[in-house]
Amino acid sequence: MERLGYREYLAQGGDWGGGITTQLGKLRPHGLLGIHLNFPEYVFSPPVKGEPTPAEQVALAQINEFFTYGAGYHREQSTRPQTIGYALTDSPLGQAAWIYEKFGEWTDSNHNPEALLGLDAILDDISLYWLTGTAASSARLYWEGFSATAHRSPLSTCPSE
Repeated sequence: MERLGYREYLAQGGDWGGGITTQLGKLRPHGLLGIHLNFPEYVFSPPVKGEPTPAEQVALAQINEFFTYGAGYHREQSTRPQTIGYALTDSPLGQAAWIYEKFGEWTDSNHNPEALLGLDAILDDISLYWLTGTAASSARLYWEGFSATAHRSPLSTCPSE
């Protein structure tokens, strides 16, 4: 960051960036003032010792619900990234629907993300993938990170391992 002219900075990470940002926090490079995570790396392997507390039981139930009902994209991308990559790269409407559905699921918007984020911001994000042609490479990252452990439960898999 110093080479870019920043003496001080913050780091934010979600999805794969959550693992990267966690490692930055552990390394504590000069100038890093703090980190913010919206997808901590321990989601895949929660640090629970002994019998979970009631709060931990709620969190574990939420994680299990996500991997049971909300992680189809993860399974597809970690096992067949080229299949979804070709489909998304071939159709701007298909790619828009794929990404919009994620915004609906991953925001606290009652499946109406444009009310929370604004349609322009959502279309900016979708356009970034379309104009750079990175649907396949973004899906392939899951395969590269998880292909060796795709047969295991997501809760026993951690990108930092």
